[in-house]
Amino acid sequence: MSPAEFQLFLRERLQTDTASLIESARQRYLEAAVLLEIRSPSVERLEDPAWMEGVRPWMAFRAVETFQRRYAENLYTPQIGLWDSVDEGQDVRWVKYLHHELKPALLQRPEFVRTLLRCVGLIPGASAADSEVALSLFAKEVAMPGIQEASMV
Repeated sequence: MSPAEFQLFLRERLQTDTASLIESARQRYLEAAVLLEIRSPSVERLEDPAWMEGVRPWMAFRAVETFQRRYAENLYTPQIGLWDSVDEGQDVRWVKYLHHELKPALLQRPEFVRTLLRCVGLIPGASAADSEVALSLFAKEVAMPGIQEASMV
C-alpha cells in the first residue's frame, strides 16, 4: 500500500474510527458510573437506546485525524508489502493498532473519555468548541503506544 493509498484509506475510515472511539468512551463512562453507583441525567442519557440522537461526531474528527496522522508518520512503512511472509497490510495493521493498542490506552485516561463525550455532546460541558480544542490538543500531545516522536523524547 503506497503512502497515498494509505492516506486515502485513513480518510475513508475517519467516521468509523471516530464512531468506535465514541462508543468505547460511552461504555467506559457507563462502567465507571455503575461501579460508583452514580445515577445522573448524563448517565441516563448514555443508557437510553436513542443515545446517538444529537451526537456531533464531526466535532472529534480533528483529534482522530491527528491520531491517524501520528500513526502514519511514525509506524507506517510502505515496505511491509514487499515481503511474502507478511500476512497483513498496513490497513489491517492500523485497525489492529487502533482497537488493541491505542483505544485501550486512551480509555485508561479519564480526561480523554470525558473530553471526547463533552466534545460530541453526550455529556454536558461548558463549550463543545472548547472541548474540541482540548481534545485536539490532547491528541497532539498524548503518548501513543509504540511511538517515540522526537518532540516527546
